[in-house]
Amino acid sequence: MTELEKIKQEEAPSGGMSREQFMQMAGSNYSEEDKKILCHNNIRKIRTAKERFLQENIDQLNEIEEITNEHLAPYIRGGFTSLICQSGGEYTIGEKEQKPQCSSHGTL
Repeated sequence: MTELEKIKQEEAPSGGMSREQFMQMAGSNYSEEDKKILCHNNIRKIRTAKERFLQENIDQLNEIEEITNEHLAPYIRGGFTSLICQSGGEYTIGEKEQKPQCSSHGTL
């Protein structure tokens, strides 16, 4: 299995390098399709974290004006800031009922 395949399956790369370090280093070597796949994987992580946050805080939803990356960080391995779009896109969490998206690759 190649390092990119491991990353796509969320396995840590070999050599003591973190997944994020590997992605930053190898980012320029990814095809546009690979970058889109990795980005959509990050959007799935954001969506899952958002769903978990909303479920666990259902009794406080009226008090929560905006869901922030700090709210979702505990639900994402490495925290929200570890999610990097290799095409330079920015992730938007969206309102409670909206889907997360990337400025480069859109939403799922």
